[in-house]
Amino acid sequence: MRNRQIIVSLFTVFLLSNLLGSAVYSATPNSCVACHTNEAVMKSLYKPPSIPQDQGEG
Repeated sequence: MRNRQIIVSLFTVFLLSNLLGSAVYSATPNSCVACHTNEAVMKSLYKPPSIPQDQGEG
């Protein structure tokens, strides 16, 4: 009876670790950090506003 409890406990731990661990590996590699730390991508996404020549100074 004790062996059966050990086997069931080990199986439960194995099952839970596989179910919960798979969420870590299924995350997409394209994250906000990958985009926001790339200076070339950030510059390509930003368009500075156009300021008319008669405004701005003075």
